[in-house]
Amino acid sequence: MIIRHRATTGTRTLLLFAIGILLITARVEAGSGGSVYSRFGIGDLSRTTSPELYGLGGTGLAVSPIGSVNDMNPAAWAGIGKVRFSAGAVYEGFSTTDGSSSVYLAATRFDGLTFAIPISPDNGITFASGLIPYSRVNYNIVVPETRSGLDYTMTYRGNGGISRAFAGFSATITTGFHAAARFEYLFGTLSYSMTQAFGTSSYSGASLVRSENVSGFGSTVGVLLDGLGAVLGMAEDRSLALGLTFSPATYPTSETERVYRYGATPSPSPPDSISEGERSFRLPFSFGSGLSYNSPNLLLALDARYQEWGRTGFETPAGVRLRNSVRLSAGARISRSADPNLSSSRRVTYAFGLFHESGCLEVNNTPIRENGITAGISFPILNETRLSFAASFSLRGSTDNLLQEDKIFRISASMDIAELWFQRPVEE
Repeated sequence: MIIRHRATTGTRTLLLFAIGILLITARVEAGSGGSVYSRFGIGDLSRTTSPELYGLGGTGLAVSPIGSVNDMNPAAWAGIGKVRFSAGAVYEGFSTTDGSSSVYLAATRFDGLTFAIPISPDNGITFASGLIPYSRVNYNIVVPETRSGLDYTMTYRGNGGISRAFAGFSATITTGFHAAARFEYLFGTLSYSMTQAFGTSSYSGASLVRSENVSGFGSTVGVLLDGLGAVLGMAEDRSLALGLTFSPATYPTSETERVYRYGATPSPSPPDSISEGERSFRLPFSFGSGLSYNSPNLLLALDARYQEWGRTGFETPAGVRLRNSVRLSAGARISRSADPNLSSSRRVTYAFGLFHESGCLEVNNTPIRENGITAGISFPILNETRLSFAASFSLRGSTDNLLQEDKIFRISASMDIAELWFQRPVEE
């Protein structure tokens, strides 16, 4: 038996798209910012990098995306029949107000790269890997202050985040029952800076930069039961699926470094640097369950996910507490055509969703909740290459108890390629 690899123009298109995203995000992100709430814990959490799933309100535990790799439930990989590549970017805009003043900050960034290779499609055996964000710190706060008749400006900035490199396998245990395991490596740097600048040259400013270098391992297991419709006597073109995922608690390490600078910038003297060594902290276990109903032109899906943030042990300032969180989401996907003979790769799909997140933060005895709506579209652009977009608008926090309210606008985009890499040649 001879195995041949056939590369298509889709691969080159994806590479050009990924390079373009990297160039765009490298330029746009400079000088930008996000929400002050990302200052606490490990920052804002990433739920999914797939616009197909994000357009459903971030619902995907029981959903098999048409073009992308499901990064929420690895058991969905069992339904992948062709090699898949996905690369994407996300734009986030934050309109933040404290009730008396407001500011708009935004950032665009690379949002992950994933691929999947079906090893034995008949048995649901698929290998998948990728690099996706886990959390993000991004804020920029400028506060004019006056003390003892002296004017100065305090600038608080945060950037960086934790990334997740993963690899895993899926398999079909029996008809309609799929299982998978994903192993993860978490790494990244969270950087927090505080700068004091005076309006007169008679006084010199100072700055402090605290960096947390994080690394550790994690895992996720998932199951997908997509044969429930047959058990309940549904028509052959209807299906009902149940998805479950579990990620145990993990204990990454963090190495803290503080750098102090005094006087003018650049300072004539080297900065003071203090390294506090490594320490371990706890990232929570999470459990999720999802349900989906699928017909030729309609998908309905519901998700619920619980995370135990209350026992992380991550340092927080006075008045801030990490707490357990629950996220609920629902979505609908509509296909342009219900023709069962039309390949799914050639269908234009539209998605709508909504979500509620109780939030893992409590500030000044006030839970920081987020509620939002989403919409998305996915369509083919070249053979089986799909371009997907999703947009969302959400509200987080409030102006009560001296807090801030965020109006968050997100746009995500990805290019997804599905192609045959390995195939038997036609026998002559």
